[in-house]
Amino acid sequence: MGKEIFRFYRDNSIAVWNGTPMAGSSAISEFYKKMPTTKHLIDSIDCHPIQLGNDASKTMLVTVVGKVIYAGADKMRPFNQNFILSQEEGGGRNYYVASDCFRLVS
Repeated sequence: MGKEIFRFYRDNSIAVWNGTPMAGSSAISEFYKKMPTTKHLIDSIDCHPIQLGNDASKTMLVTVVGKVIYAGADKMRPFNQNFILSQEEGGGRNYYVASDCFRLVS
């Protein structure tokens, strides 16, 4: 995942990795730093704008479907990953990962 993964998350970010919940950029970053090296093959990426309640800020739902292999594993496994990207405070073109949900598929 890389040592710079924390740059995409904020203290209010949440993530669930295959049923393991975590909150905050530090916890998420530490979790991903412990992950083995991976190779991903992306089958599809889909992105849609969403509006949450009365919040006028721009929010995006990104869905990724593909296959992943972990260092030491003998075969690729299918996965889905959903991200909610929220616009940084103050607007502009910068977004962060507000929510990240990864699930290996049997």
